Amino acid sequence: MARLKIGSVPYLNALPLIEGLEDKVSVDLTFASPVQLEVDLDRGVLDAALVPVITLFDRPHLSMFPFAGIACEDEAGSVLFFRRPGSELKRVAYDRGSRSSLTLLRVILAHEGLRPQWVPMDANLDKMLAAADGALLIGDAALAARGDPRLVFDLGGRWRKQTHMPFVFAVWAARTDHLRRTDLGHLLTDASAQGLNKLVAISNRVAGRAGMSAMDILVYFTKNLRYRLGIIHLDALDQFRKLSAALPPMSEVLASEIPASPASSNPGAPRPVKIL
Repeated sequence: MARLKIGSVPYLNALPLIEGLEDKVSVDLTFASPVQLEVDLDRGVLDAALVPVITLFDRPHLSMFPFAGIACEDEAGSVLFFRRPGSELKRVAYDRGSRSSLTLLRVILAHEGLRPQWVPMDANLDKMLAAADGALLIGDAALAARGDPRLVFDLGGRWRKQTHMPFVFAVWAARTDHLRRTDLGHLLTDASAQGLNKLVAISNRVAGRAGMSAMDILVYFTKNLRYRLGIIHLDALDQFRKLSAALPPMSEVLASEIPASPASSNPGAPRPVKIL
């Protein structure tokens, strides 16, 4: 049987969900940005991937596994908004690899009556704030910048304040025609179960990453993030889908000198998420 092609983001927050996958001869595990994983799963390059939840809003041929994902009840710790002091919020730079977090920030700012233009950039906070008034960082880059005085808010915390709900950033998903592959479902279930049972070991193994101690990483895994999804998370996912549907297409709010790419466009109104 051909090896299963599984994709994951390369961030700390994904480690508990992929524990042991790299060691399996039946798995070809690759790492890429959220945007690239979305593209590769959409094209059938991957059998399953840990993708931004927004991926599922406009792709009826993709469905999610509901048992595990990357979520938060309040502050996520690694999805952060920064602002240049004294600036009007006319332009916001965002990590060009971001999808769900970008849309979440757009929802949050729209709730507060702010509708800036958006500038896709590489994840370098100083360069981002030199080119724009605000900046969105995700993943390890955000973790490393948590002590920066230009930090304004954590997106998970602000979403909680506005909606009183948790937030789901990413989920395991596959093409709908792969849904009945029991080997795929069992593989991902086992990996997440192993990871959640080995959080201390994982934290010790990657100590020093993003400037964090083993204890810092363990707190991040256990206090900031949630990996088991329940009904309340699915309800929050539906709420996010509805709010994101009210946003204008991304192509209409990109800064004029920044060309829109296919991966960052908004092809239409989000649809209900299909669950495996």
